[in-house]
Amino acid sequence: MRRHHGITRQLLAQHHHDIRLPDSSRQTSARGTKLWTFDQLERAVDSNKSGIIIVGTFAAFSPSSFVSPCSNTREPGEVRQTGHIPGAINIPITTHPESFHVTAEEFEDRFGFERPAKNSELVFYCKAGVRSRAAAALATEAGWTGVGEYPGSWLDWEKNGGRAQKPQDP
Repeated sequence: MRRHHGITRQLLAQHHHDIRLPDSSRQTSARGTKLWTFDQLERAVDSNKSGIIIVGTFAAFSPSSFVSPCSNTREPGEVRQTGHIPGAINIPITTHPESFHVTAEEFEDRFGFERPAKNSELVFYCKAGVRSRAAAALATEAGWTGVGEYPGSWLDWEKNGGRAQKPQDP
């Protein structure tokens, strides 16, 4: 477990600068991932825009308990307490940093849902933006091309009154 935290710290040290593209409201990180705002993500969630997978990075609940266009990287206990962005899937990178390097079959066995296609548009979030940045870097390094981050993550979502979906209790 200690090794995983070191990997996260190393990735964050390498990928910590963000830039704003000229003449555009779209922000992009220094490594080229799209930075999503609350309004952009809320519109995507509300419209059920297909093709966007929201990925959370949480680690303490059943990964198959929610599926969405966003990826949640928080730990399972965090998700049970606060809920998650509606429709998000969970890939807990703190405990599973190798998630983007395993086979599709191993991924599905581990998490209970299909691994997103490498050409999927993924938006990562966590509690405050640290793990989501690391997860976006891991996905990019593993060959995913449509990687995005929600830097404000759950704290910004909650502060702005974003809807919360509670995971199903087992």
